[in-house]
Amino acid sequence: MTLGYAPLTAEKAVSIQAFTARRGGLVPCDCTAGTLLTWCAPQGGLVRLSDDWFSAYWAKYGLLGFPLLASGAQPSPDAVHAEIEALRTAGRTVNVVIDAPAEWAKANSVALESWCSVEPSRIGPDYIYAASDLADLPGAKYSAKRNLVSQFVRDHPGWRVEQLTSDVFWDLPLRRFIDGWRETASDPSGSLGADLGALDTAFRHWDTGIFSGLALYADDAARGSGAILAFCVFSIPSRDMADIHFEKAAHDIKGASQLINRETARRLRDAGIKWINREQDMGVPGLRRAKMQYHPAQLPPTCSLKLL
Repeated sequence: MTLGYAPLTAEKAVSIQAFTARRGGLVPCDCTAGTLLTWCAPQGGLVRLSDDWFSAYWAKYGLLGFPLLASGAQPSPDAVHAEIEALRTAGRTVNVVIDAPAEWAKANSVALESWCSVEPSRIGPDYIYAASDLADLPGAKYSAKRNLVSQFVRDHPGWRVEQLTSDVFWDLPLRRFIDGWRETASDPSGSLGADLGALDTAFRHWDTGIFSGLALYADDAARGSGAILAFCVFSIPSRDMADIHFEKAAHDIKGASQLINRETARRLRDAGIKWINREQDMGVPGLRRAKMQYHPAQLPPTCSLKLL
């Protein structure tokens, strides 16, 4: 394809991870290898990756991700427009460019007005947290979270957190947990099935080294000894940031969600990670409230470029 777009394979995802790791800094969740491999690839996604340029094309929806440059700079409006026209010339539909930085769009408003309209992002910003905040839960603003963690610890002596592996994922205890979580989850939007399908994809590609995870074990009267009560799957797309792709906890166990969140943050912080990206709220009010309760340190404003 023109400009070198190619299907998003596991091998290509590994190369994307290497690109964002060299680039450093914050990486939009839609540009991380983990998100692309679990969500974009199954939908026929394509990527263009060179020494200095990376962009992803979400074929199912006609979306082009705002390109990342290896230098950390931002592409010119002309370069973005040329990318769109090349895709269109190759027979690809491009409707919207997603994750465009709001400041970039404002600074280039005159250059953009001839080929796109700038609109607010419908899926919200990435929620970026200081790893130290999630690890320590400091101050009065985190008192409710600390109380829930304390309740879990009090109710489940002997709890432990262990590394999650692909073998654990396919074992019966975790499958039972996922089945139970599915049965009790409230999912009016119908997105749960897609979420669990993406989770399966992550574990099918666990051997790429892109994903890591933790599982929370504790004795539970309903589930038995050493039951899995929560787990988390994440990736580390840059030396500065981790991206939380999946986090599930038993709905009926108070504090399980808060504890897996804290323990994940502690391990990431101790590994030198400064920022944790807990991704977008997808425009869902309940999800937005839940994310705000953890007090994000940054909400990088983005917008969408709707093609004329």
